[in-house]
Amino acid sequence: GLTVPPLKGVDALYPREHRDIGRVAIFFTTAASTPHMSCLETWVTVMAGHSVLSKADIILHDNKAGSNSSRAERLAIYNQVFKKFPNKVARIFQADMNAGFGGKTGQAGCAQSVDDALHNGWFDNYDWVI
Repeated sequence: GLTVPPLKGVDALYPREHRDIGRVAIFFTTAASTPHMSCLETWVTVMAGHSVLSKADIILHDNKAGSNSSRAERLAIYNQVFKKFPNKVARIFQADMNAGFGGKTGQAGCAQSVDDALHNGWFDNYDWVI
């Protein structure tokens, strides 16, 4: 029959020094709305409390949607929020328009963000993108 070896601790099976998962990026897309910014602020606690996520680079795609604030005003808001993060901010991209805002396909703006990132190679140097 089949013999199953006794279960060993994670450290014995996969020593801590071999657990490097590579370069990780956290990709946020936002329309700079109040609910979006509130949600982004909650990530500060998540990032600070997680050994892998706290070391991940941040990439943010700003879709502008419905915001009456200027690019500079939105960038200042993002910079204030990201000062609280333990992470390195690798890129903040600000689109001139949002493909999904005001249309029937409300998620098109998110798809636009991913499309921009893939076409411009923002994820190329990462092993994982969340």
